[in-house]
Amino acid sequence: MDDLNCSDEDANEETSMTIDELDIAIGQLEHAVAHISPEDCGEFAFLAGLYDQLADLCFSKYELTEADEDLEASRSKSNDAAALGRQAVQTSSPGSAETAQMWAILASRLDTKHKRFGKRDDLDDAIECYEKALGSLTVDPNLRSAILINQANCLCTRYEAGGSEEDIEQAISKAEDSLTGEIDTDAATIYNDLSTMYLSRFERKGSLEDLKEAVRLAEKSKNMTAGDHPSLALRLSNLGNGLCTQYECSGQPGDIRSAISALQEADDISSRSDDPNRPQILSNLARALDLRYLRTGIASDLFSAINKLKEALNISRGPFESNVQPTILSNLASFLHAYSEETRDPEDLQAAIHSGEAALEVLPAEHQNTAMCLHNLGQMMKDKYERPELGANSHDLFKAIEYAERATAFKDINAFESAKYYDGLSALLHLQYVSSKSIDCLNDAISNGKRAVHCTTPDLPDHADYLNRLGDMYVSRYELREDDEDFHEAASAFSASLQMETATPASRIKAGQASAFLHQACQHWSEASDSLERAVALIPTAAGDALEQDNQQRVLRDWTSMSVLAASLALQAGKNASRAFEILEMGRGVIASLVIHSEADITRLRTAGVRGSQLCTEYENLRNKVSKPVSSGWLAAGYTVPTDTLISQRLEDVKRLKCIEDEVRQLPGLERFRLSLTEEQLKGLAKDHAIVAFAVTVVRSDAFLITKEGVKSLELKALKFSDFARHVRLVTDKTKLGNLDLRTFAAMNQEMRDLLLWLWDVAVRPVLEALKLYRLSVSIPTSRIHWLTSGAMGLMPLHAAGHHDGHSRENTLSYVISSYATNTKALAWAMERSKVEPWTLGTLTKRVVVVGMPETPGEANLMIDDEFAAVKNLSSGAIVLRKPSCEEVLRELPSATVAHFACHGESNRSDPSNGCLLLYDRKKDVVDLLTVRALALLPLSRARLAYLSACKTADNSALELLDETIHLASSFQLAGYQNVVGTLWKADSEASTQVAHAFYQHLSASLESERSSRDGYDVALALHKAVIAVREDDPDEPISWAPFVHFGG
Repeated sequence: MDDLNCSDEDANEETSMTIDELDIAIGQLEHAVAHISPEDCGEFAFLAGLYDQLADLCFSKYELTEADEDLEASRSKSNDAAALGRQAVQTSSPGSAETAQMWAILASRLDTKHKRFGKRDDLDDAIECYEKALGSLTVDPNLRSAILINQANCLCTRYEAGGSEEDIEQAISKAEDSLTGEIDTDAATIYNDLSTMYLSRFERKGSLEDLKEAVRLAEKSKNMTAGDHPSLALRLSNLGNGLCTQYECSGQPGDIRSAISALQEADDISSRSDDPNRPQILSNLARALDLRYLRTGIASDLFSAINKLKEALNISRGPFESNVQPTILSNLASFLHAYSEETRDPEDLQAAIHSGEAALEVLPAEHQNTAMCLHNLGQMMKDKYERPELGANSHDLFKAIEYAERATAFKDINAFESAKYYDGLSALLHLQYVSSKSIDCLNDAISNGKRAVHCTTPDLPDHADYLNRLGDMYVSRYELREDDEDFHEAASAFSASLQMETATPASRIKAGQASAFLHQACQHWSEASDSLERAVALIPTAAGDALEQDNQQRVLRDWTSMSVLAASLALQAGKNASRAFEILEMGRGVIASLVIHSEADITRLRTAGVRGSQLCTEYENLRNKVSKPVSSGWLAAGYTVPTDTLISQRLEDVKRLKCIEDEVRQLPGLERFRLSLTEEQLKGLAKDHAIVAFAVTVVRSDAFLITKEGVKSLELKALKFSDFARHVRLVTDKTKLGNLDLRTFAAMNQEMRDLLLWLWDVAVRPVLEALKLYRLSVSIPTSRIHWLTSGAMGLMPLHAAGHHDGHSRENTLSYVISSYATNTKALAWAMERSKVEPWTLGTLTKRVVVVGMPETPGEANLMIDDEFAAVKNLSSGAIVLRKPSCEEVLRELPSATVAHFACHGESNRSDPSNGCLLLYDRKKDVVDLLTVRALALLPLSRARLAYLSACKTADNSALELLDETIHLASSFQLAGYQNVVGTLWKADSEASTQVAHAFYQHLSASLESERSSRDGYDVALALHKAVIAVREDDPDEPISWAPFVHFGG
């Protein structure tokens, strides 16, 4: 708060003195006071003022030396100044203006003494002295106003430290009273202080009207403050703090954007001066950055928040008992905990716990921040208990519960905070029930969960989370007792959360998922289907809010295969195949869908009148901006850091993009702009070849067949989920397919043969029969299928399924040409792009780039010369890059029509965006990684074909992100390549060379024989022929010839 009786400039002048200068000043003053004998009131007051100056000088010295003796000297001089001040006022004339002023000066000294040394009695005495000053006043409205606002500030400080409600009521009343009448006091100062009082009352009582008034008054104070005013930074900080609190209640992105803007300005101003409020400003800014991190997941915000708090600790002045430092320590502990959850490093969690314990030691026992610190420590100990690598035991859980119970025991905490504490305790008790199976623990957990729900209202974002956890506890009790009342309570909690428009999409998705599982277990198919369908529909929104791909991946991990289950439940509930397939597509390839757009949609928008053309231009510019990363990941991994401006601008861009899409959908003919394809659009997409997707779950197994007639489903009763789970391990276990040697090859090859036989019998042949493609086969088929990579079934080598013994025709290769796509939107996008320019040998070979790595450190050597020769069958003028760096390759790709990579590749299970091709940095003599993330930045308008003759370039082994199909092959396609050839697992070097030779021979022959290609058909056909040719040499070794696949239109 501002103090009407203090001068910031004077304070800064004092602290700018050196230690030697301070020693001289202290010596001179001590000499002066030693020769003064207080004989009357005037000399008592004068001497009190000298001791006051001495106290200030000693405290300034302490701030420089941090020596206890200087602190004690300041405390001693402050005591002397207060005692002499009392003597002065007692010898003055009662009821005079002079006496009123003396009481006010004494009160101000006591207030300063409390701020410096933290003694509650000094604060109580200051409030009492201000009251006596008011009682001695006759006229002088300016002095009365100053006394009122300073007393109000003291009352608010006492209230925040655990005082009574009467304190804050009197504080607000006196502050408002100080504004009445024709006075010359600084109204902006009073508005700022009054704002803080309303915010303090909100934090305990929870009235949203108080919060709105706090923000309004802070805004008013800031607007009345000149740009060079010494208190501008503090007033901006208070405004930012109020907006942060408002954001926590409203969830409105505009509040956090405005908060960070105000706080960054405050930080900038305070950094240019020796502002004593800078620690508090930094603390408020750290809080705002943490809130934005929780919304966007951008790691640099969390790092910045931690660094701001560390800076605040380093520069905070005064003894450690001050109000600011314990709060900073408590917040730092909370942010370090969030950091440890991201890094999963035990040392980071331990550092967070130590910081929280340090804060708890110095926080006043009755302070409301102590309750928050206890709650945070409870959550940290819970995290420790759930991580066995930390050597955790039941003692950690008991300690967590103890902290949580102490937090809930606090009185006079507002409903929002109380809800948080009750919810934290209920989660811990539920965890204790899981390990102890004590019904008493579960009942206590439910009781506290109900308290959390009852403390908040449905219009608050956190309400949904409390409902979700309460529902989980009712489910536990239902499973224990099978009491229908518990079932209905759980279902009601999940349903209410799912329907909350004010809740975050993530909270609503969790509710829908939990509701579906609950109803599915009881075979309530309709209710289960409806719940999960609503949840799946929210997934794109939740991913879009995460701003960039790294964070989108983290958001989507918890919901992998949810749309597959939703599609199964839809069919089980009796919904038609078209609706079930639409649900399947809703939650898959979400990240890709945020990047791609339909050329047809864009054309319609561009030609939709003047407004349509304007929106189209703005839309395309924004799409290009938001498709690029704001940052490249974690600072700890050496990635770049986005500026606050970039993050704020990205939030604005995403918001504006959504508004444009909503506006576009109001235009005639554009009602389905960027939405999933209609059945009519799907029929057009499948007019030349069928599209097939699978949904394999514990509920049932089905294939979706999309043809020019429409969407149909085929139940695959022989495809059992237990068999599927067993077979899928082969294609997801990197240690098996990624590291074959003479000892393991035979065993793995046999497993692959078994998988292909099973896949043919239970899935592919029934599909071919239903599509009327299982007929007398010819040497080279002409029919084509696009297999959609939905769920774990998308990992399967569907193109190679079947019997390959002798001359058997019981296999996919004998009946259809296979291509793959992540979903129908990506397929439509690829097909649209292929129609922009006719496929001819001339257009395809305008500029061919060949990248080869004959030797890669730590990897087997490759026979790249043979592959180089194969590419020259397509283009004799190909640009050859031998052992290039990423920089060299990225420089050449934008102008290339064809790119061929003969090198090693790696998928990344924990972070698919870090899947990469292994290149070489000659300057550093190290492997150089060309990542999926880097490809996302490339403008590839000329790209037609990418051939990735490398290991695992189409391997989607990140099980948590199966629905996204993030690998090098799909990334090259999204970057602009209409067709991509890749591998599902590590390909044999000799087989790679043979397939490449045959592929380019067949593709050249096909393009020479016809003027133009049928979309990507010729690429798929060329690969099909190449794989068959290699298979003929050794049909019993599918592990060698089966990994090659085509992605494209």
